[in-house]
Amino acid sequence: MSDNPIDQLVHHYQRAIRARDPLARSGNLVTVDETGFPRTRMVTLRAVSEAGIDIYVNRESPKAQHLQENGRYELHIFWPQDFIQFRIRGGYCYRQDEAFRHGWAGKPVYSQIADVLHEMVAPQSSVIPSHQVVAEGAAVLRQQYGANGALPFPKGVWVLQLLPEMVEIWTGSEDDRLHRREQYDWVDGVWQKTLLMP
Repeated sequence: MSDNPIDQLVHHYQRAIRARDPLARSGNLVTVDETGFPRTRMVTLRAVSEAGIDIYVNRESPKAQHLQENGRYELHIFWPQDFIQFRIRGGYCYRQDEAFRHGWAGKPVYSQIADVLHEMVAPQSSVIPSHQVVAEGAAVLRQQYGANGALPFPKGVWVLQLLPEMVEIWTGSEDDRLHRREQYDWVDGVWQKTLLMP
């Protein structure tokens, strides 16, 4: 296996998709809020490549606000079928290009509706009086735009691209519990590898 952790990440991501691993396109993104507490949530991995890890986010969401305030995050990915996990930290950037808009248009309609609701009904994670507000807003959008999509592109949704600078790869061993842990740090343009005690 390559000593480039991003090559390994891409390899296992593609393997998980081919194997229909239930967590193939999922990760757990942790940010740090204004009080110093970690905030964690599952996110959908839209793309994993040499360029970085793409996640769709609303720029007004708590995770985006936390990043703006302190820039700290950790992404945890676990693929059970390969019994392997990745912990990732680093930089990030936002983008809204034509490829992203095309990708957003290809999302399932119910997922598009959820994004549009954040702009038309209430911002993500804001307090609402009841779930009925969400259901009614979704019903209005379905009635207005139909089941075939064509919803207006929500200006608040962007690609958050995570740019790894630290990657820890944990490979589990159920036989003897002597798991393998490798940490890679991006230093002066090269990946430096160290082994960690499991």
